[in-house]
Amino acid sequence: MDTRLVLSYMNGMMTLSCLVIALFFYRFSRSTGDRFFQLFSTAFFVLGVERIIILLSGGTKETHASVYLMRCVAFLIIIWAVIDKNRDAGRA
Repeated sequence: MDTRLVLSYMNGMMTLSCLVIALFFYRFSRSTGDRFFQLFSTAFFVLGVERIIILLSGGTKETHASVYLMRCVAFLIIIWAVIDKNRDAGRA
């Protein structure tokens, strides 16, 4: 089996998974009005876009700086969401 084909398939599955998770969190943010879900939706959307960039580059550019920057942004958004949620819980 061709390694490139398997990598493209796995990247496609991860892209779809990230975008579906982003849609679920977006739906939860709309129904609850909680910023925590909105930030998680944004983070998973960024991770999905990052995977699309990897797919469009042929699956070989995972070590490129833009990919790492997008991952860093996504994880910083997740950290921000958790800190923001815990800060709001402390005020109640």
